[in-house]
Amino acid sequence: MDFLPHAILRAAQFILTLLTLSLSCALAAQQRLGGSPTRVNYSIFASVFALLTLFYLLPASLISSLRRSVWHPFAALVLDTLNTIFFLAAGIALAAQLGVNSCSNRSFLGSNGITNGGGYYDMEKRCREAQALCAFFWFGFVAWGLSALLDKWEMAKGKETRTTTGMAGLGRKPREAPMAQV
Repeated sequence: MDFLPHAILRAAQFILTLLTLSLSCALAAQQRLGGSPTRVNYSIFASVFALLTLFYLLPASLISSLRRSVWHPFAALVLDTLNTIFFLAAGIALAAQLGVNSCSNRSFLGSNGITNGGGYYDMEKRCREAQALCAFFWFGFVAWGLSALLDKWEMAKGKETRTTTGMAGLGRKPREAPMAQV
């Protein structure tokens, strides 16, 4: 594994996950009447799941002694792919609910389930937070997707190395015995 690309991606994923978690929780906490919208609840889930997976991925991918003992490239690929899917779904759900509207449009703010906040007093602020949350989910989707591609590339490179070096006889054809001349 190349250390620098993974280190940069993991740092970006950590920052983006903290941003999405804090903005999601802020939107849920600002809800005055009723429960928070399902898209906000899903955003919290996706962010918490990503944060929990980073507790494994971050140290295991960056510390070489842990990499030898607890790292499994397939587990990293699965976790990165799941986070890619969850961030994509959250970005799509938020974008679909918010639409392309101005946060200064009072009729939009009052009618949108995310921006009105059950009667929250500053709907324009809440709208801007929701738009920022949506953008950070899209950036996170790209970061998790690139990380999944790096994991896939690393697995393919590792398989190629095992095949060409003949580790434990994998990937090599058995030699045929020479034919006896008559």
